[in-house]
Amino acid sequence: MGAVPNAKNYQSVKTHLGRWTVRTRDPSVRAARKFAETTCDRPAYRIGGPGVEVAIFDDQEQRVPDGRVGRIGVKGPSITKGYWESPELTANMIHGDWLDTGDLGFFHEGELYIAGRAKDLIIIRGRNYAPQEMEELLLDVEGVRKGCTAAVSTMIEGEGEQLIILAEKDPRSKRPEEEVIAEINHCILTGLSLKPRDVELLEPGTLPRTSSGKLRRSEALRQFLAGELVPPEKVNALKLLFEVGKSQLAWAKFRAEKK
Repeated sequence: MGAVPNAKNYQSVKTHLGRWTVRTRDPSVRAARKFAETTCDRPAYRIGGPGVEVAIFDDQEQRVPDGRVGRIGVKGPSITKGYWESPELTANMIHGDWLDTGDLGFFHEGELYIAGRAKDLIIIRGRNYAPQEMEELLLDVEGVRKGCTAAVSTMIEGEGEQLIILAEKDPRSKRPEEEVIAEINHCILTGLSLKPRDVELLEPGTLPRTSSGKLRRSEALRQFLAGELVPPEKVNALKLLFEVGKSQLAWAKFRAEKK
């Protein structure tokens, strides 16, 4: 067992010769690229509670060396054995004693770096791309809200896997939409040699997020394809009072039932 690693969020990864490698300006993390692959036993690290282990696996469920991005697996006495009465979901999640978390990550110098969700991975013409890799290229595009873009992909009959960029507009910008879309296309093309099939500019607040503020890319894609990706309803004083009234009514009903 190695030392207990610290979990760190790490967003920027890219592919090289078909393999996931690390890309970052941080020299301490960049050094992970220099790790040579060996044939020795791959590391499994203790993390969390007693007896809990974590390791990184490739698509063939083989452990990978430090510095290589793969799927994060955990095992231990406190890990679930599967979904209740759902053997198909369980089979997709449990592999032997290991639970596939659905997260991508890598180890570097005893620390666990989280690279994103496996289901968000974009595969175009056989190459893997992290959505963050594309979204970072758009951080300085005038007319786009910083941190409010989602790179997603979908299979289109006769065209294969196609890239879609969903970007929220900056309400302070007066830049014409066609110029914003043109720069988004240019940034993706020059940065990764890819051309998005669609670039959709959205009203602020349209992209779905988790309660902690993280982008829900899969849900954004689902809503976009279903024509349901619409801006949130604006809250005015009347609607706010209505919701407060509903809350108070529900609380009064709850207290009455308790008596």
